[in-house]
Amino acid sequence: MNTNILNETATIPIKLNQMFNRFMNWLNDVLNVPSSEQIMNIDWSSLTSIIGTISLILIFTTLAILVLYFIRSIGLYTLARNNNRSFAWLAFIPFGCFFIYGIILKRTRIFGVDVDHPEYLLPALLLSSFLPYVGPFATFLFIICKLGLLYRLYEMKTPKYATLFLVLSIFIPLAEPFIIYGISKK
Repeated sequence: MNTNILNETATIPIKLNQMFNRFMNWLNDVLNVPSSEQIMNIDWSSLTSIIGTISLILIFTTLAILVLYFIRSIGLYTLARNNNRSFAWLAFIPFGCFFIYGIILKRTRIFGVDVDHPEYLLPALLLSSFLPYVGPFATFLFIICKLGLLYRLYEMKTPKYATLFLVLSIFIPLAEPFIIYGISKK
């Protein structure tokens, strides 16, 4: 009886290995994973065209992001200069633009709360979003406060269309730079 248990115990790793091999064969069939032989006989011209296409997409996406960034920066810079604000050049610095939102608005009211120095609100929340434990909450607050400041900015320049512009900024984020640039001309 003891030898029977020992024999059965000795075959467990073999049975597990067989089950694993059957599972991997089934997974290869389901996912249609190429074999190592197929991988070695790959058509390199197809691979280079795929890499070239991905590279072009990345280049055009990067250029589009930079163009949108500069359109928003020019709009914020113009708004800050029209309000005789110092540090208007911060509109062109990647995180300095959040400082400009508050500089333009001066003292404001966001969601029923009076904010004396809104220029420090977004940068402080942005920095807080990198802290452990409070990061997700600070990120959520950053998004809410940025939308509140955007609404106040839109309301300051175009009160009639502030809600529409905010909705567009939320659901079509690519519209925000154009809206900011457009209201800077008023």
